[in-house]
Amino acid sequence: MAELTAWLGGELVDRLGVGIDTGAHYPDARQPNTRAALALEPEPNSSITHQTFSETYALTGAYDDSARQYFASLEADGFGPDEIRPLRTAFERTGFKGFVRARIPWREKVYAKRFTPHLIDNAWDYAFLNDKDNAFEWLAKSLDKGETDMVFLKFNPAYEGLHDDPRFKELIRKIGLP
Repeated sequence: MAELTAWLGGELVDRLGVGIDTGAHYPDARQPNTRAALALEPEPNSSITHQTFSETYALTGAYDDSARQYFASLEADGFGPDEIRPLRTAFERTGFKGFVRARIPWREKVYAKRFTPHLIDNAWDYAFLNDKDNAFEWLAKSLDKGETDMVFLKFNPAYEGLHDDPRFKELIRKIGLP
């Protein structure tokens, strides 16, 4: 994270042409200070807070908490029980990996009716599932669309399993990361 902060200087207008505040993005979930922060309850009505906690819990292996926070993020966004039920059912029946697999088509069928899905979210899911080809496909789509979270790709622990792949190095080059 220090490398990211030094490179960005706190804020940057990246090659995608967007100013980005780096204050709360992608803490290193393996550090004790981050684990301590997870003990804090997120703002009850903040979808992005719940989403961030969900990702961080997943990176620490706290999958029940991750799913709980993800469902809370959807509720904060106004999704009702019937809309969320397929994801809850997938989690209950097949565990966290099954839930992650179910979340990918759910975004296109349900989430996309209200919001524009972030393509990088599918890349995150595929990286978590260790499906590198699909992860890179969605990362390329995210880059082509100009999604701003791409600037955190090198520093987000969710993508560590992709670092040794030549496609990852090419993406980093295209983004303009050091």
